[in-house]
Amino acid sequence: MPGWVRARTFKHLFQLVIASMTRCASCSTANDEGLKFCGECGAKLPETCSACGFVNPPAFKYCGQCGGALAAVRDASALAPAATPPSPLGREAERRQITVLFCDLVGSTELAERLDPEELREVVREYQAVSADAIALAGGHIAQYLGDGLLVYFGYPQAREDDARRAVHAGLSIVQAVAALGERVQRNRGVRLSVRCGIHTGAVVTGEMGARGTTERLAVGSTPNVAARLQSLAPADTVLLSGATRALVRGWFDLESLGLNQLKGIANPIEVFRAVRESEEASRSELGGARRLSPLVGREEELALVIRRLHLAREGAGPVVLVSGEAGVGKSRLVQVLLEQAAAEGFTCMVSRCESYRANSALHPIIGLLESRLGFERDETADVRLRKIEERLAPLGIPLADSVPLLAALLSVPAGGRYAPLNLFPHKQKQRTLELLFALLVRAAEQQPLLFIIEDVHWADPSTHEFLTLLVSRPPAPHVLTLMTTRAEFQVPWATRSNVSVVTVNRLSDREVRVMIEGIAGSHRLPAEVVNAVVQRTDGVPVFVEELTALVLESELDEGAGKPALADRLLALAIPATLRDSLLARLDRMGDAKEVAQLGAVLGREFTYELLRAVSGIADDLLEPHIGRLVDAELLYQRGAAPNATYQFKHALIQDAAYELLLKSARRQFHRRTAEVLTTDFPTDVATHPEVLAHHYTEAGLNEHAISAWLQAGMLSLRRSENQEAIAQVRRGLGCVAELPASPVRDGMELVLLATLGPAYGVSRGWAAPETVEVYARASALGERMPDAPELFWAIRGLWLNAFVLGELDRALELGQRCMRLADGAKVAELLMEGHYTIGCTHHFRGEQAAAREHFERVLALDHPGRDLSMMYFTALDVVTSSLSLGAAALWITGDVEQAARESAKAVALAQRLAHPNSIAFALYQDAFLHYANGDRERVRETCERVVAMSVERGLAMEFPARVLLGWATGSVDDTRHALETEYAHGSAVGLTYFLAALASVQLRRGLVADARASVDRALQSADRTHAHLWDAELHRLLGDAAVAEGRAGDAEAAYRRALDIAGQQSAASLIARAGESLAAMSARSS
Repeated sequence: MPGWVRARTFKHLFQLVIASMTRCASCSTANDEGLKFCGECGAKLPETCSACGFVNPPAFKYCGQCGGALAAVRDASALAPAATPPSPLGREAERRQITVLFCDLVGSTELAERLDPEELREVVREYQAVSADAIALAGGHIAQYLGDGLLVYFGYPQAREDDARRAVHAGLSIVQAVAALGERVQRNRGVRLSVRCGIHTGAVVTGEMGARGTTERLAVGSTPNVAARLQSLAPADTVLLSGATRALVRGWFDLESLGLNQLKGIANPIEVFRAVRESEEASRSELGGARRLSPLVGREEELALVIRRLHLAREGAGPVVLVSGEAGVGKSRLVQVLLEQAAAEGFTCMVSRCESYRANSALHPIIGLLESRLGFERDETADVRLRKIEERLAPLGIPLADSVPLLAALLSVPAGGRYAPLNLFPHKQKQRTLELLFALLVRAAEQQPLLFIIEDVHWADPSTHEFLTLLVSRPPAPHVLTLMTTRAEFQVPWATRSNVSVVTVNRLSDREVRVMIEGIAGSHRLPAEVVNAVVQRTDGVPVFVEELTALVLESELDEGAGKPALADRLLALAIPATLRDSLLARLDRMGDAKEVAQLGAVLGREFTYELLRAVSGIADDLLEPHIGRLVDAELLYQRGAAPNATYQFKHALIQDAAYELLLKSARRQFHRRTAEVLTTDFPTDVATHPEVLAHHYTEAGLNEHAISAWLQAGMLSLRRSENQEAIAQVRRGLGCVAELPASPVRDGMELVLLATLGPAYGVSRGWAAPETVEVYARASALGERMPDAPELFWAIRGLWLNAFVLGELDRALELGQRCMRLADGAKVAELLMEGHYTIGCTHHFRGEQAAAREHFERVLALDHPGRDLSMMYFTALDVVTSSLSLGAAALWITGDVEQAARESAKAVALAQRLAHPNSIAFALYQDAFLHYANGDRERVRETCERVVAMSVERGLAMEFPARVLLGWATGSVDDTRHALETEYAHGSAVGLTYFLAALASVQLRRGLVADARASVDRALQSADRTHAHLWDAELHRLLGDAAVAEGRAGDAEAAYRRALDIAGQQSAASLIARAGESLAAMSARSS
């Protein structure tokens, strides 16, 4: 039996799941630790390094962690020759987008029959020569001569921004050249000579192919095959191209669509076009490129608006500006000019930025900004950082005792003994932190006007969105201009608020592009032909204009260049088909620095020199020149000096394109290496942001490690009440689980993740929500595969909670009893407590108070000082608190009113000590229920107002149950009904009977007797359906009150006596007393 089956508590479960695995890379069978070969298929298993303990893949000869030789290498080291270590980053193969041209002679078999072999050879050589000339003029690379066919690459080994256009141009030139050759061959040899070409653009892997000393540099993938099939489809003397190529050359050539065609060996039909000729007036609407920041052009209106808002802030207002536009359109450039203007006018400028892979890292852009403003350095002590926080806050006049612990906790700085513990439940701490951040902006602006910028909010995490919403919805912060940028497709929910100005950034006109080119070129005078080409091909996208103009300048294409050089360079001036193509051309010019950019893209949009050096393993004297070249080329921005420098890709699109150049295998290796470095060299970063480590493990394909890290991230978010982040993180972990082969280990991993996902869904979306039910149903299905394992307990408990909330109490009782059997088998106190609670809770709502009290008392008896408190994050309630609360209700019903009050007070006090928001809200609500049962409207109002405020603040499910009782306390029929129906609409049916009883009571007070009877009738029907008989006696007593109000004494007496019978059967002494008092009062009035 594997160790994870023997897990005793939830907190141990996942550690055992991971630790017990040694998985075969060949067949995925799990083998016991210590074996060298797989017991299923015989393949070599991963080897643990004896020096550092790192588990290496079977193919490794040297440890991937410490570099030490593994056992097999050490055994043969004396005989093995010394090997030259490979470059840390050098890679022969790459993923690239290229355009492939395949051309072939038509009717070569007929030619072979009609011509002497010597003559045929001469004809073929002439055809190859004229074709090669046309290809060379277009800048193509002939990869292979295949008989009378030619395989030609455009984009490899050297990329250009117009490779697709070059390929089509070459194809048309070949047809024209062969036609001229054919006329001569026809005259001299009496045979007709024709050619046909096929062109396709797509992704390939490029590198050396071959063996035994015979190698070629080829492109592998479907792209060459499609080009060859298009060639075979083409009529004589024509050039056919795919829809993919057509998208890149549209406007450059006159094209004729031939519709969809099914190509041999290609699964899906593709649209085919015939290239007729080059266009006289080419449209450039689909093409563009991007490179560097330029002088701001064509943004007069946008800049004037934001500067007006800047001046309003200087005068005391607090405006908010949202800058929206497509990627690469110049939002960041507008921001830079505003920053320069603000600095010149004496503003304090704060800039933060959201990142795509940090979309689940709570408040990441704010944390990064704070760390920068505080001047944190990596190796400094917690005391130094704490002092920096104090020194920054002190001049702002914010009480240090309240603010320093909050800010220190946000920045993961231990406060030591210098400040009292926060002792706040997570959501309250989060809310106070957001309030503090807002206060910091306000106080900073009191000293000096403030420009606060946050870029790329489309990638903001949910907590950052909360902060921005708070910032926008509050009364404006005086002297603060808040500016955010976002992509056009992202809809900001508060963009329509009256205090928000939306600035939409559009593309530039041709005139503005010319001005922009002149500004970038500076003292360089570019030929008119070059300027016209850039204008025509950039389509007004500033980032494309920047890239292409920079490429021209690097090519030294000025008016001093010779005519041959100018003619040759002009072919390189077509607009890049995509930013990826443009970047590839730029990177190909970077030499060895290209690999540094690619590694940086793996690390993220922003990365440190320290992390880059650690992951790459490159010495400083080599790394610094490489990265310096990227900075000089403005592919990267640099902040600080190496080795303390931080780098950022100029555009997120540049990072994406650089990343995509890497082979998938290389990406996995780099992500793996990054994960290893983070775990060994940056443990603090991993502890505070495990989702970053999880991201690298996921992309490395190390699914088991990724699952562990995603689980850690999800648990951390759950403890912080960051439920949306927890959901996203756990679902990423489940995605990794889906990649694993079916096995008990895989099922155990999925079950643990589902146990984390369930409460995140339940607290944020409701325990009866479809997604919550689906999670626990899946968990139960998994658990059925291992019925003897304790893990099944969590799945069944989740299903119990679903059934309980939905009011399916018979099923809930069965599930609770099953939980109890599983807990008995596990012999773990925490599980036994949970099992007793599920049964006690179900009995309580069924009206079976003696059984309920027995189980609640068993929970309290099993409590012990060392119990695992983390359980409450996965059950949403602390089991002792909830047992005390519901036990108090059971005590009241059975007549021990004073003891009930004492037990309820204990529950409230315990929940507050635990600082668990949902447990506090539940304990207070149950305390309000006792006051409701006692008829104390004022105490109910006070308590329920606290529960409602807490629930609204934290998004807790107790809001509407508390509003029901609050409506009863205030006597509002509408408020009570609305809260009741809202709760029921959320799927909660278990409390419907006493909610309706509260409504009926208010209706009777207001003289709405018929409505009250209808409410009671509905409640009794619900009780019959759900078996929630907790409040049946009170419902019949209310029917008696309604009958009294209508003068039906006989019906009233019958109802009261029915209430007495039910209460007697339930041993509900308090309800017996209430019904008896009502009956006595009626009798007294009639006598």
